[in-house]
Amino acid sequence: MDVQSSIDWIWRLHDDLVKQFLEEWQKIPTFGGPIDRELRTYCDGLGMWVRANEAWSFEVRLLLFFLHFETSTTDAVRVQSERYFGKEGLSIKASRKVRKLPIMMLPEDAADLKDSVDRE
Repeated sequence: MDVQSSIDWIWRLHDDLVKQFLEEWQKIPTFGGPIDRELRTYCDGLGMWVRANEAWSFEVRLLLFFLHFETSTTDAVRVQSERYFGKEGLSIKASRKVRKLPIMMLPEDAADLKDSVDRE
């Protein structure tokens, strides 16, 4: 599958899941009293969790606390996650463009590839 086909596939999947979520939202039963508000709050949280996960992929900042045992004081340090996009997370989020990285192979895979090329 080429890159554009992959993007088209994930876009359709996303749209289908959003549609399904909104359809199911309309089917949330009512029981009366405070349970209705609690149930809607819980279901709303499920929707926000998906959005938060997407945001986390680009921009999460970890807040790390350090406790100094001698003085019983704490320090906080903010660290941006570089898990998915390195230091470019926020710019990639804004532009929605990523660099295509070269395919990397392990040494044992390279030997298999060389054998198959030699046979052709």
